[in-house]
Amino acid sequence: MTEKLHPWLPNQGRIKSIFQKLGIKDYIELFNNIPEKILLKEPIPLGIPEGLQPWEIEREIKKLIGKNPYIPLNRIFAGGPIAPHYVHPVVQYIISRGEFLTSYTPYQPEINQGTLQALYEFQSLIAELFGVEVVNAGMYDGATALGEAVFLAYRVKKKKNVLVPENLFHRYKNVLKTYLLGPEMNIVEYKINDKGHPDIHDIEEKLEKNEASAVILEQPTSNGIIVDNLNELIETIKTKKSLAITLVEPTLMSLITPPGEQGSDIVVSEGQPLGLPLYGGGNLLGIIGVKWERTLIRNMPGRIIGETLDSNGKTGYMMILQTREQHIRREKATSNITTNTALNAIAAAIHISLLGEKGLRRLASIIYTNTKKLQTILQDLGFKIIYEKSKHYKNILYQIKSDSENLLYNAINHGIIPYTIIKNNIVLSCTTEIHTDDDYKALKNILR
Repeated sequence: MTEKLHPWLPNQGRIKSIFQKLGIKDYIELFNNIPEKILLKEPIPLGIPEGLQPWEIEREIKKLIGKNPYIPLNRIFAGGPIAPHYVHPVVQYIISRGEFLTSYTPYQPEINQGTLQALYEFQSLIAELFGVEVVNAGMYDGATALGEAVFLAYRVKKKKNVLVPENLFHRYKNVLKTYLLGPEMNIVEYKINDKGHPDIHDIEEKLEKNEASAVILEQPTSNGIIVDNLNELIETIKTKKSLAITLVEPTLMSLITPPGEQGSDIVVSEGQPLGLPLYGGGNLLGIIGVKWERTLIRNMPGRIIGETLDSNGKTGYMMILQTREQHIRREKATSNITTNTALNAIAAAIHISLLGEKGLRRLASIIYTNTKKLQTILQDLGFKIIYEKSKHYKNILYQIKSDSENLLYNAINHGIIPYTIIKNNIVLSCTTEIHTDDDYKALKNILR
């Protein structure tokens, strides 16, 4: 007797013959390697209701969305690497065009010249902004780009330790810990001095005790402190035969000497401030660039777009380095990054092009001035700013007197997010170009 076939799940009618072929009695035998004590003894009721019509689903979703408090961008002061910035409509329009609207890698250069040229321009703009020679065509986000940078350093130096600032933004630190589980690398934290700067003596001491592939520096720090001795720190790291990785805020690079020009081997960043909305915490842009050294370039993750000439002498663009390709290198691949953030990289290139050199400096100057305004407000309210005497950019770390969690929820109910909680009553507030005097007044009233 032949088994009855299911109309749209054909294998449903072949279960017995499949079991017989595999030499098992039932599907439970497929899970014999799972410990008995953690196996479910009976099915868990999922409580899934009957299916709804499409318009009923939309109605339910809208009800759920309506429960979210509406908070305009200019009332968000939550600190961290991601912040509300103005995104020009031109950026959104151009990246919405069909020629660009994909996250997939442009493997076929003969039909992707526009996308490849846009990515080439992105690489060139970032290389100039960060003071490095080579930038790849985009990573997932700042946190994973930092993890990839440490992998890169490990492939070059073969040392199991990496030095990390003790006050690195906690979510970046967690991602880094996850990344380093595979190669079994060790995170060694170095101290921050009373100005909020990396303690150069502690870095020297830690490097003496722990041979490290790299040391992670920040400009500015996760607490918003502008580091004034970055050049000295980089030189110290290089004398100990380690690589210097600098995690930067991209808008600040237009106001200061970029770390690449100060000798940093690898420069990493979160590119969200360069023309990307907040997107609810996702869809970001990781940036990684290196100095012109063969070993660094050959070990870069992702792909690099280059300019070349075709057989007729006409300028063309193509991928000149694909060091990560699993389908080619498999276990020797430098990274498993596949579907990439090319669209967000193009958005950053458009944003930078719209602003230009003077516009970028003006934007960074506004943010720097607004950071001073925020610091004055916090001081007027009597809050203890942790590194009061240092220069700040975007983020300020301070201590509040009341319960930070209750105050945060109360503020959200009043249409404002005043800070990110770092630890207990230690919080981090951020300001950008979009905040006005009215916004600062609203923040001051909530914090008061």
